[in-house]
Amino acid sequence: MNLVLSFALILTSNALFSQKTRDDSAAILSLGNVGLEKLNDVEEKKKFLDTVYMEKERIQGYVLKRILDNAYDLYNKGDYDGAAEIAKKVLSIDPNSEEARVIANASGSGGKVGKISYEEQMQNALSLYQKGEVLDAYKQMAVLSKLSPGNEKAKYWYKKMEADLKDYYLTQAQESYNTDKKTALSMYYKALEYAPKDENILSNITKIETDLRQDKVNQKLKEALDKYASGKLEESYNILKEAIDINPADEKTNKLFSELRAEIEGKYIKEGDSFYKRGQYVMSIKSFSKAMLYSENPQKMEKIISNIKKKMKKEEELKKKKEEEKRRREEERKKKKEEEEKKSKEENKSDNQNKEDNSKNIITEQNKKAAQEHWVNGVKYLQSGDYQKAKEELSIAKKLDPTNADVDAALKRIDQILSGGQ
Repeated sequence: MNLVLSFALILTSNALFSQKTRDDSAAILSLGNVGLEKLNDVEEKKKFLDTVYMEKERIQGYVLKRILDNAYDLYNKGDYDGAAEIAKKVLSIDPNSEEARVIANASGSGGKVGKISYEEQMQNALSLYQKGEVLDAYKQMAVLSKLSPGNEKAKYWYKKMEADLKDYYLTQAQESYNTDKKTALSMYYKALEYAPKDENILSNITKIETDLRQDKVNQKLKEALDKYASGKLEESYNILKEAIDINPADEKTNKLFSELRAEIEGKYIKEGDSFYKRGQYVMSIKSFSKAMLYSENPQKMEKIISNIKKKMKKEEELKKKKEEEKRRREEERKKKKEEEEKKSKEENKSDNQNKEDNSKNIITEQNKKAAQEHWVNGVKYLQSGDYQKAKEELSIAKKLDPTNADVDAALKRIDQILSGGQ
């Protein structure tokens, strides 16, 4: 809230600009509260928040610079108190603002006249310069030049310090080279701003960038070898690929990459062959497909896969044909069996009938004489009036010769007598 109030107080003459800047700043800062749940890795979240922070710093620095432009304007119009007030407010927002501090001091405090404080700041900047603190002296002199555009002394020293900055950054770069190559590279680039065509600076920048790339490549090589040693060939391969992206011309990396690629390809080809020999065609195709990812001749792998698929199709058709043939034979066997069973039943039925007929014929021939004898006895008993005995003899005769009509007549006669008939 204090930051917003400060902007409102300071930028009354530029309200539209400050409103847009606050809106941009708010939009950037709001990024810190959205989207983080979509980031999976802790490092990703950290990079995201670092980006938000840097963007916030960039916007804040831009806004404060515009605010300080108002301070310069007030100072040049003689409104030292107004310039000091703005500078102090900027310092309350960014205590590290050297520019705001110089403006505040040069604008006078404690009743001092602005011009006296300005001279004191000038001497302070020159003192820093004489001590070899060129960058700090340059920054202060830049502010003083803007506070007093017509001051020839300030302009002279500003130009001179600017010219010396190249040597200053070169010194910083040389001092940092052995301990911190990134810092050294940054210093060389800064020196290049003041001497764009300096061949030595360009040469050093090229050398450091090459060294830094090689350092990254060496680190990747170490990681790749560690993965390889633990049997993680694909992970090792991917790390080597990253190393090549960093420095495509590195012969050692390219050689290792090529050898590892061939090893992985060979592993999957061997695996694919093994599955193929066991008739596991689907697994074989998967292995050859993996080999194709690492092959210098993917068309060869495609052809192998195509041949396996043809083999699968042919065997599937043959299997289907065999199954159909088996099913046809089974149906024929069942049909034949049913016909044989039917025929067998008919033959059995005929045999049984014949047996039954033969049995009847045999029984009639064998028992006919015996049946005749029992019939004779039954008639005798009938004539003598012993109907019970007569019926027994005639019943036996009936069993022995069911076709004998005389037996049936006699039995009928006995039944009539026993029932009271004549």
